[in-house]
Amino acid sequence: MKQFDKFTARALYCNLCKKAVAVTEKMISAQPECTVYDYQCNICGSSLGSKTEKSLDSGK
Repeated sequence: MKQFDKFTARALYCNLCKKAVAVTEKMISAQPECTVYDYQCNICGSSLGSKTEKSLDSGK
């Protein structure tokens, strides 16, 4: 059973701020087969993680 098509983080733990903080998702790479996003802390701007979304055509 498929529960989620997409998942987007709204808050993550920041090691510099020492607490869970709101994040901004920024696209850092767009390729025909996938798009890569970086999650950045809204307080200090540090990178907290990333996600890769495969394009719908890549499964062929």
